[in-house]
Amino acid sequence: MSERKYGPEITDYPDTKEGWRQQAQDRAKQLATQILMDNAVIREWSAEVDSLRAAIARLNTELAAKEADAALDKAELSRIRPKRGDPYFHSTVEEWAAECRQTADLRAELAAVTKDRDELSALIEKQHSRVIKAIRLWRKAHPGNELTWPDLGALIEWLIERKGAAK
Repeated sequence: MSERKYGPEITDYPDTKEGWRQQAQDRAKQLATQILMDNAVIREWSAEVDSLRAAIARLNTELAAKEADAALDKAELSRIRPKRGDPYFHSTVEEWAAECRQTADLRAELAAVTKDRDELSALIEKQHSRVIKAIRLWRKAHPGNELTWPDLGALIEWLIERKGAAK
C-alpha cells in the first residue's frame, strides 16, 4: 500500500528566510485544504458505515425473527407429523404410493357410481312424471275418484286396455 502524499513535492528551495516562510505557509494551506477534503470524505464514509451498521442490525433482527418462526414451524410440524399407528403414517414411499393408487382407484369407482346414480335418478324422475300423467288420465276417465290413487298394477292394466281399445 502506497503512502499518500499531500501536495506537490518541493523541488525548488528558496534562498531567503522569507521565501522559506512563504513556502511553509503555502504548504500549510495546501495541507489544511487536503485535510478538510479528507475530513469531508471521512464524514461521508462514516455516514455510509453508520447506514450499513443500521442495515446489518435490521437484517439481524429479521433473521432472528425468521429463525424464531422456523423453530415454531419445526415444532408445529413435529406436533402434527403422523406417528406410527396414525392412519396417515407411511413408513415407506412404497406404502404412500400404494395408498395414492388406492385413492385414485376409489375416486374412479366413485365417479362410476355417481354416474350410475345420476342415470337412475333421471330414470326415476321420468318414471314418476309418467306415472303422475297416467294417474291424471285415469282420474279423468273415472269421475268421482279425484282423491284416489289407483293400484300401479291396475293402472298399467287400464293403460294397456285403453291402448288396445284405441287401435
